[in-house]
Amino acid sequence: MNKYNLKSVNNSPLKNLQSFFLGLYFFSIHFESWDPFFTGIDYLFTKITIVFYILISLIDFRGFKGLKKYIKFTSPLIIIFIIQTISGYLFQRPGYTEYFSLILFLNIVVFLFMLLHNDKDKYAVNKALNSFVFGGILLAIFFLIGIEVDNSWHSRVTIFGINQNMLAVNLSVVLLIILHKLIYEKKVGSFLRTLYVIFIPILILFLASTGSRSGFISFFSGLFILFLFKKTKNILNKLVSLFFGSIFLMLLANYFLNNEVVGSRLSNSIETGDLSGRDGYWKEIPQLIDINPLFGIGKTGYAYQTELIYGTYASAHNVFIEVLVMGGLISLSFLFIYLFRLIKKAIINFKKTDNSLHLALLMPIIVMSLVGHPLGTKISWGIFAFIIVSTKILVKNR
Repeated sequence: MNKYNLKSVNNSPLKNLQSFFLGLYFFSIHFESWDPFFTGIDYLFTKITIVFYILISLIDFRGFKGLKKYIKFTSPLIIIFIIQTISGYLFQRPGYTEYFSLILFLNIVVFLFMLLHNDKDKYAVNKALNSFVFGGILLAIFFLIGIEVDNSWHSRVTIFGINQNMLAVNLSVVLLIILHKLIYEKKVGSFLRTLYVIFIPILILFLASTGSRSGFISFFSGLFILFLFKKTKNILNKLVSLFFGSIFLMLLANYFLNNEVVGSRLSNSIETGDLSGRDGYWKEIPQLIDINPLFGIGKTGYAYQTELIYGTYASAHNVFIEVLVMGGLISLSFLFIYLFRLIKKAIINFKKTDNSLHLALLMPIIVMSLVGHPLGTKISWGIFAFIIVSTKILVKNR
């Protein structure tokens, strides 16, 4: 591509529109369960924004050649999806015919478009994460005002009926990005800096109110990474940073442990090993692999078998177990390959940029992998793309 063409691409209104819709999609993730017009449509806002982003991406679509440099990240996920889809088709039963996972398919499509989008706008994913932060701040305002806030389930707060663990993990990502900006980035304006400082305690209160242990661990471990891996040439500055960081972490841990909602759940986990029944799923569901060890039983077989066992569909609350059962040992192997490459890329990014945000954002991914399903969580795919494409971005922002 010559200089003239490159300049035209960089100044393209279509490119700016694509970046806008990607940011709007990330912003809308926080409100995907909100149905203010009572349409009865699930995930209304993200369905709208994802369609707009895909359509605008297709207008300027130039093929998949740009994905060649990302193939080591994209191929394992595509293979997992194909295996699970074929296995689901083969293991259909009466009443269990949804072998095609539309959610996973759309997440992969958006992921691929984000990687291609990076060739047109190297700051697109970074700006989209900023939009995710602003969406989290607006959600915190809704929390303060009490818009569709509910705490009737064991006093655990939710908003728009969002699963408390998913809500808390999203909030942990927002907090990690905000704290990273305040600690590391020098170009944050005074207005934004003030806004972030004001909303940090509100977001922490919001997170604690969800009662989510996975949200707390995601936030605490990510923050620990931010402090631990803060690079500086001055040893004294490093020691001071670690000292004050340790004090902040101890105060934070003390707050969460003494919080009425999340504190009791954390104490139960520490004292009795209580995992809200997840340990039972972790023992029983993996046995379903015996049905088809290599390629699994797909979404249909999984739904059928878990309903036989529990009387209703049951999540394994562990991505490794679900991938193992739905896609067999082959799919699980590709999942491990993908995660290994993602972690390796985050480490490379850190070495090149001296910036620990990539490593910190791995913590919510790891936590979700152990107690949830990051492949079904939209912000996970934003973190994937951020780690894969954004090495140069953080150098420039510092």
